[in-house]
Amino acid sequence: MNVTIEQTPYKIYPNTFLQNVVVVMGFEGNAAGGLDQDIPVDRLKTFLLDNFGFVLPEGETRNFASLSNNDMGLNFQFYNNKTSLRVNCKNYQSFEATVMPLVYKLRAYVREVLGRDSIDYVKIRKVNMFPFQLPEQYDETIYGQMMHHLLNSDLLDSPSEGSEQIENGKTLLDRHLIEDDKYVFTIKTGVIKASDREDVCVVILDTSSRTTNTVPVALSEIETNIRQQNQRMFDLFHWTVNDEVIEVMEMPSNKDSEDESSI
Repeated sequence: MNVTIEQTPYKIYPNTFLQNVVVVMGFEGNAAGGLDQDIPVDRLKTFLLDNFGFVLPEGETRNFASLSNNDMGLNFQFYNNKTSLRVNCKNYQSFEATVMPLVYKLRAYVREVLGRDSIDYVKIRKVNMFPFQLPEQYDETIYGQMMHHLLNSDLLDSPSEGSEQIENGKTLLDRHLIEDDKYVFTIKTGVIKASDREDVCVVILDTSSRTTNTVPVALSEIETNIRQQNQRMFDLFHWTVNDEVIEVMEMPSNKDSEDESSI
């Protein structure tokens, strides 16, 4: 899909529809070992103790490790060829305030455990959900109508790269791809029934970006690169949604200004 995604001045909105943010740093193919290969256990033990205060039991070998903090809405995952951070909306303030202070843990894992000074790619994923209430009388055309009300019709009406069934889905989840000189963007859209109310559905906007650089990204430059990539995700979001979404995000929040959320 060929489109021009304009740059949008960054700002923090009082309201957000964001549910999850994921950052992945990794290697192409088996550059650092396959998923079935064990992580260097001695280095992993030292890393987990220094960065999380977690003591890995003696004698354990791992090809995967995961640490979560449900109170903070955080999950870290560590493999032999990638590492990731997921942040949910529970305590999310902004990408800069909430995600960026944790990137150093991913960087430290790549350097101290995998023994690398660079990575092959960075991926950022953001999932937004827009709830809407069903009228007393409706038919299935309402799902498409609400998607077109909230999301860019050029996106929705273009041929998709593929579709998939989703749990509680009222529509298929369609997938679109957009490329520019630095990133490949994947956009997934669909409608699901809300889990807690029969009369409420949710429009899903699942966007991700992945670097296309053929030159590895040095760990010393990773924060700068991730900030630039997040800005392009911000630009992508504004291209993807209609004005009605931005108007709701700009409405005064009941929260104190210091608690404002942002995509």
